[in-house]
Amino acid sequence: MFINRIIQFVKFAFMNRYTFSRVTTNLFSDISNELVYGQEKLADLLKTPFSIEAFQQQTIDKKEQYSSEQRSLLVQSIKEQYSNVKLNEPTEKNIDLLSNENTFTVTTGHQLSLFTGPLFFIYKILNTIKLAKELSIKYPDYNYIPVFWMATEDHDFEEVQSVKLFNEDLKWDTEQQGAVGRFDAEELKNLVNKFKELFSNHPESEVISVINQYNGESYSEATFNLVYALFKQYGLIIIDGDHQDLKRSFAPIFEKELKEEFSFKAVSNTNEILEKKGLKRQLNAREINLFYLSNGARTRIIREGDKFFIEGVGEYSLEELLHKTSIEPESFSPNVVLRPLYQESILPNICYTGGGGEIAYWLQLKEVFNEAEVPFP
Repeated sequence: MFINRIIQFVKFAFMNRYTFSRVTTNLFSDISNELVYGQEKLADLLKTPFSIEAFQQQTIDKKEQYSSEQRSLLVQSIKEQYSNVKLNEPTEKNIDLLSNENTFTVTTGHQLSLFTGPLFFIYKILNTIKLAKELSIKYPDYNYIPVFWMATEDHDFEEVQSVKLFNEDLKWDTEQQGAVGRFDAEELKNLVNKFKELFSNHPESEVISVINQYNGESYSEATFNLVYALFKQYGLIIIDGDHQDLKRSFAPIFEKELKEEFSFKAVSNTNEILEKKGLKRQLNAREINLFYLSNGARTRIIREGDKFFIEGVGEYSLEELLHKTSIEPESFSPNVVLRPLYQESILPNICYTGGGGEIAYWLQLKEVFNEAEVPFP
């Protein structure tokens, strides 16, 4: 009788579909709900309300702005980042397609969560792959490639250092500090072994072969290899923005930020619009939205008068710091305000897929993009 009831319930669940408003759950913020049900109310914060039809114009706008030099630099960087990987056909095809002026990207990103962390990590990538495929069918004159942007420069290690699996807590305890992508991954081996022990009853399981790819010299490389193992059949392109040549291409924005503090002013203006709409801001911009990367540290750049201070590094004049951006651009790291701009400046990107909190802070950034003359996705 009990089994029959379960079978009946399963049949009922698959035969009947119910829809309900997210608002009634009280699980989502006002901004998140407006993004789903009322984008027209947020029109001044968006390039255009989301629709499948809007992608055509978005693609045209990006094509006009994105140069062949930018595209060449991107492809060269991606090939370098994949140099230690045995490419499968879908991935190699998509890398080659990126050289085509009619190829564009749909991007998502995430912190380097241990063993990918929350299932949300996977959902965002699958959503991005699905949308890229749909767009390629809808607009056959263009190619749309799914991209995963690794947040390798994030230094909030506490947020990503643990995961629960079968009620077991797996936690990476380390003394390493700074950008998590630069962490030495040697310490990961013990955690990988503990992970595999949880599947010791099924040593033939596919999960073992996948998790064996979770290795590399750095945490960035290990995450890259794991994500590649999971999604390579879909041609997902994985990018680490902590790359010297990519940073060099963004150096003019580093300079603009240091000279003008433009992103702080732009976000402050947008925050006033949000307040008038009765919506809460997701992030607070700083006067200078840059960090300085060094061995074991990611340190705020603070301006006091006509001097710039980097704790543990030194004191600089504007001219001295600008010189640093030209000779060592890899030492500068955009924070949450400028990272989206960095991403969009180096990618032929037309859409970003994110969670509620992510998209909420993107709503504060359109004017930042306008000031930098980069199309808002």
